[in-house]
Amino acid sequence: MNNFLLKKHGAKVWAGQSEGLSKASQRLSNLSQRVKNPAKTAVFNLISIHFKGTPKSFYICPMSKHKTHLLLGGNLGDRHANLAAARKLIGQRVGTVVKSSSLYETQPWGKTDQPDFLNQALEVATDLKPEEVLKDILNIEKELGRQREDKWSARTIDIDILFYDAKTLKTKDLTLPHPHLHERNFALVPMLEIAPNKQHPIFKKTIEELYEASEDDLDVVMLEDETEANRP
Repeated sequence: MNNFLLKKHGAKVWAGQSEGLSKASQRLSNLSQRVKNPAKTAVFNLISIHFKGTPKSFYICPMSKHKTHLLLGGNLGDRHANLAAARKLIGQRVGTVVKSSSLYETQPWGKTDQPDFLNQALEVATDLKPEEVLKDILNIEKELGRQREDKWSARTIDIDILFYDAKTLKTKDLTLPHPHLHERNFALVPMLEIAPNKQHPIFKKTIEELYEASEDDLDVVMLEDETEANRP
């Protein structure tokens, strides 16, 4: 038995529990009388169903249990295309992209003799465990041509896990929250746009407070003409 949410233009309306497709359809049909202009596509447990020929169409999906914040970046090749491809693959494999920041052009951090980066922060609703998220984003990086050479070197795409809920974790392969988040304006500024009140579980400060305390003086410039065109 799965729990489901009915989503309408970003709003979430509890649709109860469903034991099967027919019951889910009936439950949503009953709810349709109380929800105006619902979404046009229905998704049931990874199966797409289209309610054609009726204004009572729905978008239904299993409730995601976790929220992770990711940072995309890249400074080689077609930066816009690489970030767009990464966003698409994240939406297909990791979870639903709930929020995305504007695109920002940023100066390289740590190793400065390289081209400027393009960065963007995402908020993703996922059912995956942190280790599974990491595995998927590493595979996405590889598919998009990422070659790991020197630390902080130029790359086609980089995807970092900044937060996973309020979880703290330190293993050989993954540290949560990201250990350099509070030191990097290229991560803090995009996060400031989509989650200014997100609290760091170790420092007990919000993103806004971390940004105000940041000693990073590198430029982070919003590309204003890209704020809408490159969102999922």
